[in-house]
Amino acid sequence: MRIDADPSKAWEMKSFKHDRILTTCKFGPSGDALFAGSFDGKIYRWATESGERSVVGSHVTWISAILPGPANRIYSADFQGNVHAWELGKPEAAWTIERAHPGWLKAFAISPDGTLLATGARDGVVRLWKAADGTPVKELKGHARDVYSAAFHPDGRSLASGDYDGKILHWDVASGTLVRTLEAPSLVTRDPDFLCDVGGVRALAFDGKGGRLAASGLRDAKSNTFCPGAPSAIVFDWETGKPMTTVKVKDEKIDGAMTALRFLADGTLVGCAEGQSYGAISFWKPGQAEPFHTINSQSLYEVDVRPDGMALVGAAFTSIGSGGNGRGKGDYVPNGGTLRLFGLFEKPAAPKPPPKTPAPKKQG
Repeated sequence: MRIDADPSKAWEMKSFKHDRILTTCKFGPSGDALFAGSFDGKIYRWATESGERSVVGSHVTWISAILPGPANRIYSADFQGNVHAWELGKPEAAWTIERAHPGWLKAFAISPDGTLLATGARDGVVRLWKAADGTPVKELKGHARDVYSAAFHPDGRSLASGDYDGKILHWDVASGTLVRTLEAPSLVTRDPDFLCDVGGVRALAFDGKGGRLAASGLRDAKSNTFCPGAPSAIVFDWETGKPMTTVKVKDEKIDGAMTALRFLADGTLVGCAEGQSYGAISFWKPGQAEPFHTINSQSLYEVDVRPDGMALVGAAFTSIGSGGNGRGKGDYVPNGGTLRLFGLFEKPAAPKPPPKTPAPKKQG
């Protein structure tokens, strides 16, 4: 019997803990494995059934983004601007791009056919690379500030990239030309008392048909220290480029950015938000500003949906009880991370125990 996804009945199936912060997470193409990048510079793979963990590859610094690709490939980027391609089971990188950008590389996307990678970083440039060997293809110049996010349209012909200023640039992939600019100014807070602007387009996602583009970040920042504000996302009509809906989280205590977005097959938008104390995974129906369901969690950096649409995973921050990266005197104790795996369907009832067999009567 076919079961449809129902996020309102989501339940936690499993969790996998790690002793360092997990910055990013993805399902593998078959859905039977989870991949995560860590502050310890490693990319890990967890088998969802057994929980067995293995190391896919290593960077010299924190992992900023990972992408599963075809043919057992995993692509990873770091905070020094390096990109690696890994083949599962092989300890050495298949290829490496050293300093694809000068520092902090966050925007990372793969084309629907798996042949192109898009990267963006603090230099304001979007670059396209051949996924097969890391060969440069094009440079897309048009952003005035840091590039935070990127997403390919499902047809593979267009790319969207979001920046610090709340601008979303629409690129023609074949020619590398800028088609238009979509504006999301509410995702940036500028205040003369701030030392810097706060916000930017932190995540982008297209729905399955490519008719809608969601862009997320933080509205109405109260300060530029710890950056409390209202995590939000704007959903655009892709054809017209006009905003349709602004969605928000329900709990006002969650005061960080909405850091990741995904669409389910039925058009439901999924977003995760971070906060100083805790975060949430929320679900919105098309056209609705308020979520119809929320999963409370620790602060979250990323969420991803399993290829069959029946489960999702979140990379959650696990605190050691201190606001900093260590605790007390003596040995350094880092904060940790947890991968939380949720089923998007009603939790199956526990199997009933078999009936007890009555003990045989004693013979007199």
